[in-house]
Amino acid sequence: MKNYRYFLLLLILALGAVWLIARRGSQTMSAADTRFAFKDTAAITKIFIRDRDGRTATLTREAGGTWRANGNSNARPDGIANLLNTIYKVFVVKPVPRTAYDNVMESFRNPAKTVEIYTTDPQKPAHKYAICPAPQKVGTYMLLDGSQEPFVVGVPAFEGSLIQRYITHAEQWRSRSVLDYQPDQVAWIKADYRLQPEHSFMLRVNDNAKNDYTIEPLSAQYARPNARPRAMAIDSLLWSLHDKSVETYVNDYPQLDSLEKATPYCHYTVGGKDGSRQTLIVFLAPITRRAKQQSDGKGNLLQYDNERYFAFVNEGKSLAIIQRYVFDNALKKYSDLVE
Repeated sequence: MKNYRYFLLLLILALGAVWLIARRGSQTMSAADTRFAFKDTAAITKIFIRDRDGRTATLTREAGGTWRANGNSNARPDGIANLLNTIYKVFVVKPVPRTAYDNVMESFRNPAKTVEIYTTDPQKPAHKYAICPAPQKVGTYMLLDGSQEPFVVGVPAFEGSLIQRYITHAEQWRSRSVLDYQPDQVAWIKADYRLQPEHSFMLRVNDNAKNDYTIEPLSAQYARPNARPRAMAIDSLLWSLHDKSVETYVNDYPQLDSLEKATPYCHYTVGGKDGSRQTLIVFLAPITRRAKQQSDGKGNLLQYDNERYFAFVNEGKSLAIIQRYVFDNALKKYSDLVE
């Protein structure tokens, strides 16, 4: 009987030791340590992201639902959607193995990204966590603020690192949409072709539903007696002003100073009925090796790219490359719009 009790005691101790070892090896996942997902994304008003190089992105939701990046431009809708989707769906895949724990915690001394999420409730503390890459960029390490237990996390139907979704480069957040009006939102259009003033015009939309327009050249010397607005051409122009996007931003363009001193091809502004305005300052782009066509039909080398322009956008704060086939249907001339 004594042997039986002794054997039972040893068995209980052995099972307890196995349980403790397994528990320590797998790291129990407490609710506090694994609460990475933020389900009420509709309540989020600000997201702050910092990377280890000191770059930051501050994303704020305005009253109308539009997101702004760093307070000076609209944020890319696809980037915001991707980020909010990640914030909502992120889940714990597994704990960090005990054998890797010390190295992983060392990496969190200078994490790849830190994230702070704020809501409409000023009394609610910010939701904060840090992010580091997992080996081979498969999965991502996350650590809640104040916790000492990192985890491997992911989102459904995706294998890879989530770090790239937390963008800190300002230009990557900037919306590429620079001209976006529906026909019934346009009050006026002013196109000033500095190199060809005979093409410049001022168009006023009195009532687009009734094809009621007023158009005149910017200089009286180019006025056409008895000229009338071409309703169909103007309708087409108004429809072309929706969702015009740049190809890319090039604020690091090496000849930026020279471009700023050059004469624009066209200074183009659209005014909205709500008092808003969007402006493009368009320049001919010098030919580069990137251009598909280097010469004309006679073999003469082209001076300017026939597929792209440079343009200052976002109130002149950003230099972008825009594609002619995207914008040429908006860059109409006076003679195109009158008969």
